[in-house]
Amino acid sequence: MSTSVRASIGDVRSLPSTLRAQLAEPLTRPERAVSLTLAVVAAVACLLGFFPRPVDGVGMRLLVAITSTFLAMWLGRLALRQKSRGGAITATLVFGALLGALNAQLPVILLFAGERHGSFVAVLLAGCLLGALVGGVIGVLYGIAFAPFVAWVRKRLGPTFDDVDRVHEACGGALAGYAAFFALLTRAIGPTTRFGDLGLALMALAGLGVFARARGRRRARRRFVDTIAHGRTQGLRLRVARPDEPLDQLPVVDGEGAVLEAYGDDGYRDAPVPLARVALH
Repeated sequence: MSTSVRASIGDVRSLPSTLRAQLAEPLTRPERAVSLTLAVVAAVACLLGFFPRPVDGVGMRLLVAITSTFLAMWLGRLALRQKSRGGAITATLVFGALLGALNAQLPVILLFAGERHGSFVAVLLAGCLLGALVGGVIGVLYGIAFAPFVAWVRKRLGPTFDDVDRVHEACGGALAGYAAFFALLTRAIGPTTRFGDLGLALMALAGLGVFARARGRRRARRRFVDTIAHGRTQGLRLRVARPDEPLDQLPVVDGEGAVLEAYGDDGYRDAPVPLARVALH
């Protein structure tokens, strides 16, 4: 318990103030988990054909899925590093539109190149313009689908012991939820395939596995705190936090009503040392 707790404290940093700093700053573990979740969802959506398909086929779907994977990871990075939940939602929609416009360029340009009736420059410009318009609309739709998940995670990012597990729990639930949504969507607007059904099933199972593991770690942490609350852990105890205490620098374990502190059994030891803020049960 102690090793994972100490490791998770440093996973949340202050947010960079400029876009350049946001792009250059290495991803924290929660940010990496969210970015990978968005990347998986975007890639699966493209493999299922949820993108502008003037030129379609296995090769095109794989190519668009690869580009969407990287663009979705950048979307997660930019959205989570906004300073508020509203900023995260706005960034998801705005950058979703921009990245969607960029991602649609290749299929549309290939379509225009195959049906070319003019100079190469004119075809290229027309393809870029139409790709930007169509891809921008598709990107906004993806942004609308991603925004609730990003906002939920952004609201809960903070200097907590269980921050990583809470984010992993959200990511697992999101994978399972998006898999169910795609399964319904494929049956509503188009035919599905055995590969598509298998991929969605694997995506849902992976999400449920991540969710269960993160939930189990959080429950184990709560059980550990409960043993302290009942006086069954030597050297550690819980007490109610006082309003005038300077506890802002202490990490949070799923709540803030009580203080977890280490103490000695005799007068020769140091005074009790506050370790964390925890839920008051």
